[in-house]
Amino acid sequence: MCTTVGLQRARAPAPYRRDFEAKLRNFYRKLEAKGYGQGPGKIKLLIRREHLLEGTFNQVMAYSRKELQRNKLYVTFLGEEGLDYSGPSREFFFLLSQELFNPYYGLFEYSANDTYTVQISPMSAFVENHLEW
Repeated sequence: MCTTVGLQRARAPAPYRRDFEAKLRNFYRKLEAKGYGQGPGKIKLLIRREHLLEGTFNQVMAYSRKELQRNKLYVTFLGEEGLDYSGPSREFFFLLSQELFNPYYGLFEYSANDTYTVQISPMSAFVENHLEW
């Protein structure tokens, strides 16, 4: 009987283990509860693919923290006019993350443990405006 109880406990999922969709729903609930992205305004980013990282940085830095938190973000790629039903935004964030974590910029490096985790590079101190980036 003790072994059966022990096996059942071992099979039960730990309370901190949840699937990705549940984590994502929880994340969005917390953002909504704080009012993030719930304002009536829109922040429209016009992105040039050739200068994705620098262009995004300059546009985002033109807004205050409060504006970025409260307004909805809409992305348009230059020369690719259309409605943003999250397709361009998804592509934008995918491309932006690739650029931001590119070792060429020296801001981040892969951790010693695996190639899925990045950490701030000690070399980032030599990058101009590294704290803003």
